[in-house]
Amino acid sequence: MIFILCLFAFLFSWILMNLLLSPAQKFDLLDKPNSRKKHEGNIPLIGGICIFASFIVMMFVMQIWTKTDCSAFLLCIFIIIVLGILDDFKNISLGFRVVLQCFVAVIMFSTADNGIIQLGNLLNTGLISTRDWALPLTILAVVSGINALNMMDGIDGLAGFLSLISLLCLAFFEFGSNNSIIILVLCAAILPVLGSNLGLLGANKKIFLGDAGSIGLGFVIVWFLVLFGANANSQEFKPIIAVWLFAIPLMDMTALAIRRLGKGKSPFSADRDHLHHFFQRCGFSDKKALLIIASLHASLALIGVIANYLNIPEYIMLYGFLFLFGLYFYTMWHAWIIAKKIRRKNIKTLQ
Repeated sequence: MIFILCLFAFLFSWILMNLLLSPAQKFDLLDKPNSRKKHEGNIPLIGGICIFASFIVMMFVMQIWTKTDCSAFLLCIFIIIVLGILDDFKNISLGFRVVLQCFVAVIMFSTADNGIIQLGNLLNTGLISTRDWALPLTILAVVSGINALNMMDGIDGLAGFLSLISLLCLAFFEFGSNNSIIILVLCAAILPVLGSNLGLLGANKKIFLGDAGSIGLGFVIVWFLVLFGANANSQEFKPIIAVWLFAIPLMDMTALAIRRLGKGKSPFSADRDHLHHFFQRCGFSDKKALLIIASLHASLALIGVIANYLNIPEYIMLYGFLFLFGLYFYTMWHAWIIAKKIRRKNIKTLQ
C-alpha cells in the first residue's frame, strides 16, 4: 500500500507539472530574472502547487484508508500554500505573511495538540517543561522553519534536496507508522518537481518551487519535528534532534538574522549573503554548491540520528550544535575573505 500511494503521488505530481506549464505562462505565474535572480528566462512557479495538490489528494485517500483524522494538518497546509501562491503572484507584505504564519501555528497548537511542550534534558538537570511558553515557542518554531527553508531556496534544487534529506530522516524514526507513510508520500511528490527544477526533464520543462513550495515544505518539516519531539515520555526522538535534522537552513537563517540586525536591517531583508552565495563566490558552480551544501546537511542530520540512536546526552548534543553554529557564524562573518582565498586556491589548482 505504501508503494502504491507513493507511486500515485509521484505520477499525479508529474502530470500536474506538465498540465500547468501553459496556464503558468498565461496567468504570469513566473519567476523573472532581476538584479538578485540570475537565472535565464521566465520560469513557472508551479512546483509547490504540483507537490501539495498531489500530497493533499493522497492525504484524503489515507484518511479513508486509515480512519485517521488529519483535518487540522490539512487545514494548516492549505492556508500556507494559499499564502505562498498569493505571494508568488504578487509580493505580499512581510507583516501579513508573518501574522498568517503565526495564525497557522496557533491552529497547529490548539486544534492538533501539536506544540513544544518540553525541551528534553538539555541542561542535564531533568526534563525541561515549557509550561506557559509552549505556544510562543511553537509559534517561533513554525515561523522560523517556514522562513528558513524559504531563504535557502536560492539555487536550483537546493530547497528540494534539503527537504528530502530532513523528511527521510523523520520517516526513519517512525518507519511503518502512518506518520512515516505520510512523509514518504510527500517525498514521492517532490521527486518530479526536483527533477524538473534541476533541468533533468529538459530546459522547456524547467520549473521552480515558488514560495508555495518552499514555505509549504518548511511547514511540514516543522510540524513533524515538533510532533515527534513533543512526547515527554518518548526516548525515540529527543527534542534536540530537531535542530540537527534541520541544521543548515536553521544556521543560515539565524546567522543572517544576527548580521542583519547588527546592521540595523530587518532579519527578513533580501541580500546575497546566504551559504549558496558563499560557495558561488568561492568559484563553485551552482551544481557543485548544491552537492556540497546537501552533503553538509545530510552529514549533520546523520550525526543527529546516530547520536540519538547511541543515546548521547542531550546537553552534549546541544553544546556540539552551538559549537558548529559558532564555527558557521565565524565563517559567514568573514565570508568575503575566506571565499577569496578559496577562489585563489581553486584557480591555482586548475592552472
